[in-house]
Amino acid sequence: MKCELVQELLLTDYRDGELPQRTAERVRRHLKTCTACRDFERLVAEQAMKPFSQVEDPLPPHSVWEQVQERLAGEKRTTIVSVFTVLKNAINTVVEPFRCRRPAFAFVSVAIIAFVIVLRLPFYENTNIAVKNYLGNRIEFLSSLTVPSFETQQDTAVDFGTPIEYFFMS
Repeated sequence: MKCELVQELLLTDYRDGELPQRTAERVRRHLKTCTACRDFERLVAEQAMKPFSQVEDPLPPHSVWEQVQERLAGEKRTTIVSVFTVLKNAINTVVEPFRCRRPAFAFVSVAIIAFVIVLRLPFYENTNIAVKNYLGNRIEFLSSLTVPSFETQQDTAVDFGTPIEYFFMS
């Protein structure tokens, strides 16, 4: 570990015992090998920790703790109730439009819509025949076009009469 990191940890989490076991072990190993960090640890202990070692933690009166505990218990209940209330209201808001007050009417409506959709779907046989006819016509048209062969193109010179053509052809 680098000395800067070790010294920072010595000022914060290492002293308080808050470091993970693995990190604390790495700091201890570094302290065994580095005299500068050991001196820094001693300095921290003498100047930053020792003055506060004799100070007792001030405790508030017992009545204050009772009030804090009562408020926390009340907030927990309120928070739990409010979370469930909010969740319930959100679910009701989403589900309400889909609630069915007359299930028979809804079933008949869905059946009619499904029937209309099925009737409106094009039958695959008719579309396949139409596609085959279209492709057949296109193939017939393309095959009817004659492409002059290479020899014919050499024999017949095409003259467009442009100045650039005269420049390159002469």
